[in-house]
Amino acid sequence: MAPPEVLGSINLCGRIVTVVDIRQRLGMLKSKENDPNRKMMGVTIGQEHDLYTFMVDKIGDVLSVSTDMFEENPSTLDPAWSEFALGIYR
Repeated sequence: MAPPEVLGSINLCGRIVTVVDIRQRLGMLKSKENDPNRKMMGVTIGQEHDLYTFMVDKIGDVLSVSTDMFEENPSTLDPAWSEFALGIYR
């Protein structure tokens, strides 16, 4: 009964983690979870007391950013994307 972007859950060091297909969640393309040639990576993040693993196609860079670089969403941001972002780091 979960949304289609929820692939399931995993046990990570004794904690239950929800696995989300980011490609499907963002409506970019249909999920390719059944494609045997799809290479995916899992990125696990914490939100308050919950853990989530996002299945992504690739990771470009990992950056450390200062909280003072955070800005609210720009007014030019497409409203369809504002559901997914509270703000940006420049």
